[in-house]
Amino acid sequence: MKREEGKRTLFKQINRLNVVVFTFLSVLVFGSLAAVRPSPQFFPYVAQAHTDPAARPLIAAFVADGVLAHEPDEAFALWYPGTGPYPVSGWQVSDGRHIIQLPSLLLPGRTEIWCAREAQAFQRVHGFLPACEYAGDTLTQVPNAHGDPLRLPNHGASLLLLDKRGHVVDAVRYGDAAPIPFWKGPALQPVPRFSPHGQVFYRKRQEGAHMLVADSDRAEDWAQDPTDPREGLRPRYPGWALDAFWVPAVSTGMTQVEVAITPDTGSRLLAGWIREARSTVLLAVYSLRSPEVVQALIDRARAGVQVHVLVESRPVGGLEPLERALLHDLYQAGVQVHVWGPEPGTGFRRYRYLHAKYMVIDGRVLVLSTENFTTDAFPPNAWGTMSAGRRGVYLRLDARGAVARAQALFAHDADPRYPDVEAYDPADPLIGPPPTLPDPPFPSLGYRWVFTRPLQVREFMTVTLVSAPENALATRGGLLGVVDRVGAGDEVLVMGLYERLYFAGPGRTRVLNPRWEALFRAARRGARVRVLLDAYFDDPESAEGNHAVARQVNAWAQEAGWDVKVRLANPAGLGLHAKVWLVRSGSARWSFVGSMNGSATSLKANREMGLLLSSEAVHRFLRDLFWHDWTSSAH
Repeated sequence: MKREEGKRTLFKQINRLNVVVFTFLSVLVFGSLAAVRPSPQFFPYVAQAHTDPAARPLIAAFVADGVLAHEPDEAFALWYPGTGPYPVSGWQVSDGRHIIQLPSLLLPGRTEIWCAREAQAFQRVHGFLPACEYAGDTLTQVPNAHGDPLRLPNHGASLLLLDKRGHVVDAVRYGDAAPIPFWKGPALQPVPRFSPHGQVFYRKRQEGAHMLVADSDRAEDWAQDPTDPREGLRPRYPGWALDAFWVPAVSTGMTQVEVAITPDTGSRLLAGWIREARSTVLLAVYSLRSPEVVQALIDRARAGVQVHVLVESRPVGGLEPLERALLHDLYQAGVQVHVWGPEPGTGFRRYRYLHAKYMVIDGRVLVLSTENFTTDAFPPNAWGTMSAGRRGVYLRLDARGAVARAQALFAHDADPRYPDVEAYDPADPLIGPPPTLPDPPFPSLGYRWVFTRPLQVREFMTVTLVSAPENALATRGGLLGVVDRVGAGDEVLVMGLYERLYFAGPGRTRVLNPRWEALFRAARRGARVRVLLDAYFDDPESAEGNHAVARQVNAWAQEAGWDVKVRLANPAGLGLHAKVWLVRSGSARWSFVGSMNGSATSLKANREMGLLLSSEAVHRFLRDLFWHDWTSSAH
């Protein structure tokens, strides 16, 4: 006992010294503390508890800058990469100054197990109970760790996991913490341009599996890795169901698909799909400003259909008077309306924006759109076929895997137990009805509808539902994996509101957008690449805008000899708002339709949704749309 107490005293003293003395003394005790990957004899229950003697528990995640005042929601997570369960009773965790002893815990295989400063505060923010708490007994059902409660300073510290014998099993260094012998290279830092407030540091996952990447005791193991634009530079915030939705939902079989183009079909088709509902309608959308769509929802509610609407409460520019009035109409009709926004008192929200645009009808049909449900994209058919609008794509399909995943995402995002989900309140001056109803919108003319007939097809196909922030940049099963298989003679066509050339790295550095990186690699392999971006909303003077991107990419392509061209367009009068990728790879034909714009925020911090389909008919239909808009562009 005295020997163990002496070790702990020495450990505290070492961590209080400056960097030079700490490094010198660490060499003296390296023989006893350098067991970063301890051999099985350090774990007395190894034979009974797990089947992989090489596996060891790891610090999998932690929150230093908590959401709540005084940060009672600080926490860390442990992960056992073996099959489990693995006992860590009596193990210790230290922040370099304080040390706690874990209660009786078993780590299941490949699952995060959280220990929080205060369990009640953690549950309020994260939506579930931690496995233990270490700074008070706020919930009797949660076991307590013992010792000197950890403090994870926002500016930086080191977090160490020690086994029963005091050997360091894993360590992580973040912020401005001094170097330690158990960590190599620079310390972890929050992802630039994303709020550090509430940001969860977490380890990278392997593609297509619930596994962590191999541990090297470096920042490159963590999702905040500044050198990796695809798997790194990723924030995470409390309330994400990262592991539940980490792998895209893939289903293969006979699928009924209907694809339509905005504004050319008006609002009648979308409203008609809603009126087919017999039991339930779940709708999540960034902006809801279509009287026809809202009336269809009200009609279904009055017919006994359960209608649940979730809308973004803080779109850019705020809720417009028309949307506030329409939300009030839904509320008065008995529709369950939730607005998604910042938690009162903290300003915290799980995602930067709820930017997806989708519906699940009767639990068997998914409607997904690149467009918000507004008159800009879905003009009333009464306006006629000369109405300008947003160029976009929307579709309806019955692929079971995609429908089930969309339903699960809605259930998670609209769960009222999360503090950023608010029931509609007509008394809220930012959300409730405006003092006077707005004037009805007037039609804008000048574009003649061309794609008035939607495509209807039933084919054997693979349908993949991807979502941000979990897997929008996935290679295995995702869009970039399809693009990565493109070779000589193949083709990639892209339509988008914008496609930023760079993402922000640490300091003032920039890293190439991984979607452009995939396109450039395809071009180097001999593929034809065409990218059509919006000219209506773009600022020609912006250094990051579409005009600047087109000039830069076209210049690179000419210099390198790539078959790559970028144009700007406004094909339907009110902007190119579609987010469509079309890939021809050998005999395969892939179409991607979603809500994701080409920015780090959209791909890594928003709630977004997209569908990847292996249908030749859908590809042909959307390819005709692309070339129509490409050839009509004067930019």
